[in-house]
Amino acid sequence: MEQEAVKHEPTTIFDDILPVRETKSAYSDFPFSWEEIDNSFRVARRFPATYFRQLQEVRSRAREFTDKYVRPRAVEIDQRVKLDHSYFAWDLMKDACKYRFFSLIIPEAFEGVGGGVLLMAARVEEIAVGCAGVASAIGVHSAGLSCGLLSIDPYILEKYIRGPWKSHTATPSSP
Repeated sequence: MEQEAVKHEPTTIFDDILPVRETKSAYSDFPFSWEEIDNSFRVARRFPATYFRQLQEVRSRAREFTDKYVRPRAVEIDQRVKLDHSYFAWDLMKDACKYRFFSLIIPEAFEGVGGGVLLMAARVEEIAVGCAGVASAIGVHSAGLSCGLLSIDPYILEKYIRGPWKSHTATPSSP
């Protein structure tokens, strides 16, 4: 027997997605309903094809970075952090700059990659396969930048968003 639809109060940019109805079916142990999956595909079809190509490129570059730099050092980094809690792999962050990971969320108008949150999440997910700590260090940088981007303050945008990233090879400053 099908239950009544859950009341839907729009609060996000995805408000046009229809609410999912709870139904009893042979797939009751599946974590999503077929309607929810169908709605997700409908929303995804609205994205331009170039976005998905960019997503594949980000995943590929993150996988390459992880295989080349992160995996070989993951155990060493974990062991060093256990002995010295202030240790931070600055050289690894400099290598991440070569892949433009720190400017991924910065809009193209501010000389960044302009990837947005989905690409940022894909990058962090791929790096976390090699080392969750390194992925967190790279990912939290984008979270901080998001606050500056949302401020819309010209001074903050120029000084902290555009300024440090004029060159894609800009490196993080180590203490």
